Amino acid sequence: MKTGKTIAILAAVTSAITPTAYAENRVGTAFDIYTACSTKEFDGFCQGFVSGVFSSYTGVLCGLLTKGGLEPGQLKLIFQDWARRHPAKLHGNAGTAVTDSIKEAFPCTETEK
Repeated sequence: MKTGKTIAILAAVTSAITPTAYAENRVGTAFDIYTACSTKEFDGFCQGFVSGVFSSYTGVLCGLLTKGGLEPGQLKLIFQDWARRHPAKLHGNAGTAVTDSIKEAFPCTETEK
């Protein structure tokens, strides 16, 4: 009986810290976040990461202030599409890659430059 409780506690603790451990130890490159975005287990983490990058750059990147209403899932898809089209850039910084994907999806118009 005691073993069953121990296993249940370990399972709960492990599942609770896995995303944090992943974030602290695994996300650094664009490939890391692309991998996280490709798994069901880290889908929420991925959407949060991509949305966080988007939120931090809104208003800095051309035209993003007018692009309201984007859902985290849409931003994830924009990044995944960019990553599939630019595999040679996946060794770079995750935040930079997400920013590049957003800039490519929403390029500056001539009046915004």
